Amino acid sequence: MSLYYPQQDTSQGDVHSTENISSRPKTKWMWRIFLLNLVLVGFHLGEFWPFSIFPMFSKAGQPWSRAMIVEVPLNQGTLDQSPDVWEPLDINIQALQAVSLGERGIDKIDFSNYVGKTNQWTPEVVAGVGKMIPDRPDFDRAWLVLKVRGQMTDGKVTVQGEPMVALTADTVVASPTLTQNEERP
Repeated sequence: MSLYYPQQDTSQGDVHSTENISSRPKTKWMWRIFLLNLVLVGFHLGEFWPFSIFPMFSKAGQPWSRAMIVEVPLNQGTLDQSPDVWEPLDINIQALQAVSLGERGIDKIDFSNYVGKTNQWTPEVVAGVGKMIPDRPDFDRAWLVLKVRGQMTDGKVTVQGEPMVALTADTVVASPTLTQNEERP
């Protein structure tokens, strides 16, 4: 059995010559890249990394809000209910004893959203903060849950923490300023 190989017409030049390769449209690769970009970006609402719309890029210099827990000593085993405890404070990370949320298994984003976006602090919401934190401080300590707000003012970043809730070994207490705000219409 013999194989039949058709003869190639060589009158118009070699089939594999560089002339035929260079005559292909160079836009073929551009269309492939465009379609790949359309698939990657178009169906993911712009969330493909090189074309991302992450807030860290699009909201630079805008005010922000997060939640933080700091440890404070108790006054003779009880939470000091003086107004000074509940006053907003300038955040200086070196001066505060921050409680690590990650070490306690608390999701930072969920916790910040819960504390930062709550407008009405009902007893159920305050109890919810207590439920989000699986463990408690020692008997001689308390944890203050702060709503931390940062903003750019006159070219400087100011960060201020407002105490929202205090946790002791056996209680969860809301700030008196929150309950005063709830009583107002």
